[in-house]
Amino acid sequence: MEISEKGIKLIKELEGFRNKPYQCSAGKWTTGFGSTYYLDGTLVKKDDPPISEADAELLLRHTIGNYQDLIDPLFIVNLKQNSYDAILSFVYNVGPGAFRGSTLLRRINADPKDHRIRDEFMRWNKVKDPKTGKFKVSDGLAARRTKEANLYFS
Repeated sequence: MEISEKGIKLIKELEGFRNKPYQCSAGKWTTGFGSTYYLDGTLVKKDDPPISEADAELLLRHTIGNYQDLIDPLFIVNLKQNSYDAILSFVYNVGPGAFRGSTLLRRINADPKDHRIRDEFMRWNKVKDPKTGKFKVSDGLAARRTKEANLYFS
């Protein structure tokens, strides 16, 4: 499968566009629509030059393409387009490695209609507090997971 334009639009909406590097809630330097790497594989750094919205979308689509290649072999079930789009939004945010070992993936492969999948999306709503080192619920991530879970089941 491939992500649909609806899925791309969701990710762009959830990430928002910033033309200059900024630190995300996880402390990583990002640019554009939440990209942490450039096309050549180098990490985004604090002092990098601004990026155009067109280049940011190119980075987004490139990253999504790579993530599709990494996660597609993990599925042993057929998914609806909306479900696939929701999963790619999730993977774009948490990374394919985290998804690979997740209960979310196990539940999807066991039964893609299992209502507990919504709960698994919602478990990924925390960020590490840089001051205390403890994880705390992020309102932004909670809202994102709700949108992703809603799309998954639509």
